[in-house]
Amino acid sequence: ICSGLAFYFSQVIALPALAISIIMMIARIWDAINDPIMGTFVDKTRSKWGKCRPYLMFMPVIIMVGTMLCFANGIYSEIDNTPLENGLIIAWAGISYIMWGMMYTAGDIPIWGIASRMTADEKKRANLLSLARMVAGIGGALGFVLVPIAQALAPMLNVGTTAKNLQMAFIIVAIVLTIVGTIMFQFASLAKERVEGLDELTGEKRGIIDNFKIMWQIGRAH
Repeated sequence: ICSGLAFYFSQVIALPALAISIIMMIARIWDAINDPIMGTFVDKTRSKWGKCRPYLMFMPVIIMVGTMLCFANGIYSEIDNTPLENGLIIAWAGISYIMWGMMYTAGDIPIWGIASRMTADEKKRANLLSLARMVAGIGGALGFVLVPIAQALAPMLNVGTTAKNLQMAFIIVAIVLTIVGTIMFQFASLAKERVEGLDELTGEKRGIIDNFKIMWQIGRAH
């Protein structure tokens, strides 16, 4: 979705390059902060479904809605836009994209963590992670076909200007691909958590600061 949105922001709704750069920079910085925070939430989750499954059950639909909202914007380059309207278009692009990143993180961290809770067998865990990477690759490919399919669909539409037709084509294709991706993502919630984590066995509790320290140590090691 990231590559499709980058194209959508720059070539379809024509956001200024500086605005896109700032949005992407803020999103990357926030990701670095948000990831350990979300990891802590997963660590502390206690439910009848387990630690990871609740997120895999409910986040796919939330991510789907968040993805669609990223495309629900105006066109910056329209002549009759006021400065306020253009400012709101940029603001919504930034807010929706950063919120989408947070939603995706809330689903992504549990999906990579659930393998360790499905089985204690290292070989089986490795196989599960390989399968997850393969499916993630298929899902990622959906993002790359967004642009050519939308470009092919745009001339068939008649909702306004060329820019409006292209925007509507992107919205239609994004909705279809997002629904397909959501269905694929939802299958992950069928996994069963059978293995207790180290924190549950030892009683060790890690907080957000502890997770930041671990990330810092990993960063220094690399």
